[in-house]
Amino acid sequence: KLSTLSKGNKELVQLGFLIANKPKFLLLDEPLASIDVVKRDFIYERIIDLQMAGVGIIITSHIISEIQEIFSRVVLLENGAIKEDKSLEEIREEGYTSLNEYVISKLKV
Repeated sequence: KLSTLSKGNKELVQLGFLIANKPKFLLLDEPLASIDVVKRDFIYERIIDLQMAGVGIIITSHIISEIQEIFSRVVLLENGAIKEDKSLEEIREEGYTSLNEYVISKLKV
């Protein structure tokens, strides 16, 4: 039964259903928040497979360092408005060595 699974395993099942339906587009809100570290690499690989198959994917996340390898574009939101919208290439050309460094410099708290 789905109700007996942990939160992380429920999210894995839900993601599996999404992928099985062969979507053209996915919007994933913090998709790895409850997933254990061992299963995260598997999920990253599936997301990359979907990208390679032409599926459009938007991922929201607060754990930027973990998913920066699968980004092609970064959009930073602040107070509901777009603050930054750049490709990873543009970010690298500006001299940033990591996505965390870029985000911290743009969203100073």
